[in-house]
Amino acid sequence: MKILKVLIVACLGFLFSCGGARTTTVADGSAPILLSITPLSVSRGSTVTLSGSGFSIVPQENVILLGGTSTPASNYITNSSGEAITFIVPNNTPLGDQPLTVIVEGFADSISNPITLTITP
Repeated sequence: MKILKVLIVACLGFLFSCGGARTTTVADGSAPILLSITPLSVSRGSTVTLSGSGFSIVPQENVILLGGTSTPASNYITNSSGEAITFIVPNNTPLGDQPLTVIVEGFADSISNPITLTITP
């Protein structure tokens, strides 16, 4: 009986130390997958929706790089399934084609042909 108690305590300690109560959807530590951007051409201050998988449902756990510059997490709206993020294009984003990268808890989307967002005046 004493061994069983020790095993239960050890298992519970392990589960809590691994973040068992986390709210992120990236449970396996894999990179997010960015499938589409809507629309592909926008002006500064417009909203953009990213669709894919592996995004966190906690906005602050996602980082969206647009042209190499991080967009503020306060501008993110995530859905409850972790399959979409909507964000506002910052007013200081350079014009033209800007590569877009999504990072969730240190893991970046990895696509051989980077998706770009065109920023218009």
